[in-house]
Amino acid sequence: ADSCYLDKLYVLPKRNAGTRLLASCFDVAHKIFHTNEMILEVWESNAKAIKLYKHYLFVPTEKMTERHFQSGSYKSYVMKCDNCVAALRIAMRFLGTTSTLAWNEYI
Repeated sequence: ADSCYLDKLYVLPKRNAGTRLLASCFDVAHKIFHTNEMILEVWESNAKAIKLYKHYLFVPTEKMTERHFQSGSYKSYVMKCDNCVAALRIAMRFLGTTSTLAWNEYI
């Protein structure tokens, strides 16, 4: 696969849940889908998520048009990570593990 698309990652902001889930996604992208590229979409107003994604090597690629929902309209960015392996290493270092085999203790 050329890239994988991460769709809808919602977490409560505690115990590094976002980092743990992203690390698992990076691992799956590399080992299962045989790709080093991940793409996702994030709402423009979600500053915490944008900061997290940038920390794990995602960069904005383009601004999406508004999406309309019953609760209102939202603008979102498409962000792309070109190096899932490097992003996984950053996450593993942050979580204090050196092996992806240790994910069972985090999930």
